[in-house]
Amino acid sequence: LPPAMCESFTQEAAKVMPSTVVMLSMCLEQQPGLASPRTPFSGAAGVRRMRCTELLLDAIAELEGRSWVELLWAMRRLQAERSRQAGMQVPVLSCSQQMDLNRQVALRLPAGGGRCRALLVGISYAGQEGLEVACSHQDVLRMRDYLLDQGYAAEDMRVLLDDRRHAHPDKAAIEDGMSWLVSGARPGDSLFFHYSGHGSSYAEGGEGG
Repeated sequence: LPPAMCESFTQEAAKVMPSTVVMLSMCLEQQPGLASPRTPFSGAAGVRRMRCTELLLDAIAELEGRSWVELLWAMRRLQAERSRQAGMQVPVLSCSQQMDLNRQVALRLPAGGGRCRALLVGISYAGQEGLEVACSHQDVLRMRDYLLDQGYAAEDMRVLLDDRRHAHPDKAAIEDGMSWLVSGARPGDSLFFHYSGHGSSYAEGGEGG
């Protein structure tokens, strides 16, 4: 887009969502045919399931100080090294505002910028044939340890896992956790949400479309 259009879009986006929201996720590079609307990756022939958390933390551990664009390329390289199959998932970075991808990766604002809170959710779907995710709990615990190293405090984190030891991640608990996460938020705060489990897409507007 021309610079003038980019500036106009940025201004309008800031009115709708003044906070800077950054999302990192995994998406299929190609869609070979999805068998179930509940589990878009199960039943997709030849697709290698690769966890976003695993690639993210492994890429950071491999070389600290990477920029966002370097991180994305490192995650893609690690994914390619670990899977030679077709239908590979790739990391996708989205942001509510213009973002300098050459800036160093950080999961919190600079020290002194505000409080840090994190909500970490992992669902293993234990006992649900065809849905089970073996490492969702491990992903959450790895992310918790990384956030602790980055200056988040244990008392400012909530962990929801279906492991009978933590609060159960049902709809009510997740919605309550999201309300807690943003409650009293102020400019300069760092609010982190992590989800490890299945996802799916659906059309807005209910059954009528």
